[in-house]
Amino acid sequence: RRFSDWLCGKWTEKRMYRHIRYVLPKAAYKLSVTQPLPLGTYQSSYYKVKTFDKYDEKGNLVQYTERGIPVVYVWGYGGQFPIAEIQNSCYSKVYSFLGGDDVVQRFGRILMPSANEVKTFLAPILNGRLSAASVSMYTHLPMVGIESITNPFGNTMNYGYDSGNRLNS
Repeated sequence: RRFSDWLCGKWTEKRMYRHIRYVLPKAAYKLSVTQPLPLGTYQSSYYKVKTFDKYDEKGNLVQYTERGIPVVYVWGYGGQFPIAEIQNSCYSKVYSFLGGDDVVQRFGRILMPSANEVKTFLAPILNGRLSAASVSMYTHLPMVGIESITNPFGNTMNYGYDSGNRLNS
């Protein structure tokens, strides 16, 4: 089955993913017009902006494609938070470099990995072996907030929290 909703010149096609029992986005479309359209002809004026290619067993998006460029997410902390965003590489290649689907899923189930464990796990894709890919890495403090963000250039921004778990640096 396919579901869709129309809103302000944008249309999101949805689909039931039976293996995870969720209705999730499949593709996003945008209306492209230069002049008013006659009633009933607007559907042919939408163009695809983004496809949502793959989800994991928790319903987390693991790959989407926008303007022909795939973006992959690797999830951790019990499947609650992304630990990596890889632009310009596909799911199968990224997960293969990390040891395969089973290894990635097993690591993703760890509820509180340390920042070093995350970095060690992601090392195969952080060392530049994925040519032309841009990799960003994220570490989190569960129940608190994001701990660090490392951009594709290797620059890391760290976040600090006070004793009440409020962001302070």
